[in-house]
Amino acid sequence: MPHQNVVLVTVDSLRRDSVRFLSESSPQTPAIDDRADDAAIASTTTTPSTHTRASVPAILSSQYAHNFFNHFFGDTEIPHLGSILGEHGYETAGIHSNPLLSSFFGYDEGFGTFYDSMNEVTLPSERLTTVYSKIKRLLRRHPYEPADEITDRAIEWLGTASEPYFLWVHYMDPHGPYRLDPGRGYLDKFASERLWYKAVRSPEAVTDRENDRLREGYRNEVEFTDAEIGRLLSAVGNDTAVVLTGDHGEEFGEHGGYSHSKKLYDELVQVPFVLDLPTVTEPVDGPYSSLDIVPTLCSYLDIETDVEFVGDDLLDDTHADRKHVLTETNTDEAVTIGVRSSTHKLIAKGDEREFYDLRADPDEQSDLSGREGEAFDRFESILAQFRASTEIGYSGVLDGYGDIDPHTEDRLRDLGYMD
Repeated sequence: MPHQNVVLVTVDSLRRDSVRFLSESSPQTPAIDDRADDAAIASTTTTPSTHTRASVPAILSSQYAHNFFNHFFGDTEIPHLGSILGEHGYETAGIHSNPLLSSFFGYDEGFGTFYDSMNEVTLPSERLTTVYSKIKRLLRRHPYEPADEITDRAIEWLGTASEPYFLWVHYMDPHGPYRLDPGRGYLDKFASERLWYKAVRSPEAVTDRENDRLREGYRNEVEFTDAEIGRLLSAVGNDTAVVLTGDHGEEFGEHGGYSHSKKLYDELVQVPFVLDLPTVTEPVDGPYSSLDIVPTLCSYLDIETDVEFVGDDLLDDTHADRKHVLTETNTDEAVTIGVRSSTHKLIAKGDEREFYDLRADPDEQSDLSGREGEAFDRFESILAQFRASTEIGYSGVLDGYGDIDPHTEDRLRDLGYMD
């Protein structure tokens, strides 16, 4: 299907149970549900990692997340979907407001048009720039550009883009701090930030009432984002290839934390997945990985590339028998690897193991690693094969963010990326 327009929508912190087509108790998400109704795939997928720094570049490139634990995109020479399609005559754009995905870290490379909301002024002295940045930080009601403004920018670009085009839009709104009562303006800003930082830094101190408030704020952000996704997709039409997914999930105390700490439980690694490809109705069945997005799109578009993807082409029947997918995260000590099927999950951190029967224990509360059996041995074998065939190359020590400017530092701090 050459010369087909493509839109990839990624949503920060979008849990699998945050969309109505996957959960009846979810927020109202009519726009996402409407696109899912006729999609080739409307399901869940396992995201490559639990944090944006590794997950988004892995999704865009179909390379394992451990490639980005110590490195940003700009530190690598790994091609991504925008650069691949750009080389094949597509007009390309990336539009978002996450400082971790900004041009400072090399994400603009390979895109014809790139907007990351980081174009702040530079004043005559570093001190003046720092003061300006801190004042802007206090006055700003969000630590990111909200979904309505991102959608406006995307639609404006669509109005001038030549076909075929590739547009990547990343929405930040479900990422904390969630707006608890937007009608209160700046009073809500400070109250929302205070509660969210409490949850992230002292999760054991969060009361049931506060947990409910955080969940309600998150629901509101998802519903707001869904409305803007609907506005965006109305501008591209039904003949455009559309992929929608989350970069990772979000935790609300299920395993002792909030936001998206470096754990591999399903509330963090299972996200919605909508693959809407005109003329395609029968892709292979899951389990799915977000690493499959790029090879599947390249296959659908008849794009030939020498890049060796680690994800599967979901239009290729030879991948129909896949039984498991992989996910990774990292701490200061080691890489943690998850092996997940539709029935079980193994989590391995060094020599430590957790093993869950997802049919009997979907919330992953009963670790079976002390009662090993045939299923555990099978997953251990898959893990051993992955470790033997993959050079992870993670030192266990993060490189940090480099020599960043005050504005970028403040933006990262507001979103909990820096203490």
